[in-house]
Amino acid sequence: MAVIPYSQVELMRSRRKISNALRSNNWREVKKADLVLADRLKSASDDPQRNTMALLTEVGEIVHLYKDLVDICKLEARKLVRELNR
Repeated sequence: MAVIPYSQVELMRSRRKISNALRSNNWREVKKADLVLADRLKSASDDPQRNTMALLTEVGEIVHLYKDLVDICKLEARKLVRELNR
């Protein structure tokens, strides 16, 4: 059984925080959590006790989350353009 360091647990929590904020359309919280996530990613990457495979899996989850974030932003931008063109 692999042990996951605290730095990686915090990274997972930060990712979930952004995900939850996105689901509730709380853009202020997305922004705050994004800044925290960047720090958590650095900490987890620099942690000498890191579990590399688990970290790579989590990074994949983060990449997927940011893809979703970009897609949502594109949809929101299109909605705004339609509103402005009315």
